[in-house]
Amino acid sequence: MILIGFASVESGGKRNEELRNATPSIMQMSPSTAWQTLLDQLKKSSVTIGKFYPLYNFLPSIFTIKKPLPQNFWSNNNAKIRQQPASDFLELKPESTSTPIIRNKMISDVGFATMIGAVHLGQLFAKTIKDSGQPRLDHIIVMYNAGSGRYTSKIKNTNLLTADTTTLVNQLGIKTTEDYIVKLMGVNGYLDVQKQRLV
Repeated sequence: MILIGFASVESGGKRNEELRNATPSIMQMSPSTAWQTLLDQLKKSSVTIGKFYPLYNFLPSIFTIKKPLPQNFWSNNNAKIRQQPASDFLELKPESTSTPIIRNKMISDVGFATMIGAVHLGQLFAKTIKDSGQPRLDHIIVMYNAGSGRYTSKIKNTNLLTADTTTLVNQLGIKTTEDYIVKLMGVNGYLDVQKQRLV
């Protein structure tokens, strides 16, 4: 529901291939953010090649293979190999050469656009847990919409880190982000409506 909610707010209901601006696709992520998301995911010691392989498989041309990937990757014979760190096998090519390829893929493949958005949101969830001890969707929206720098200056380094969502919306001082929080989380917001439909 969260992923669909973000895609709904970001795209405004437009089709993925129609969104060709600086932040293409229904997730409205910049190719640079997508590249950094891939890099951060690849660097995690807990991310195995088995977990990372679906991302690699979308865009193999932006990776350098450090150690050959086995034939029949998903066969039972390769179960132990899939548990090894992804960074042992792959290295992401430089941002300048990767981002044009990532941009085209985000526009042409809604599956990739959605998956990279989901991975990015997962990383933001982990950051809010680290910063405040619990997942905070309102904080995630600030990072996603306004950027990590503004999240740090407006929330992390202020008394808004522990404020409830209503106080955050009233005191944040970034109108578009405040509206985003209400649109996604508020009563009759995207998440509320989706939840009612599932009940």
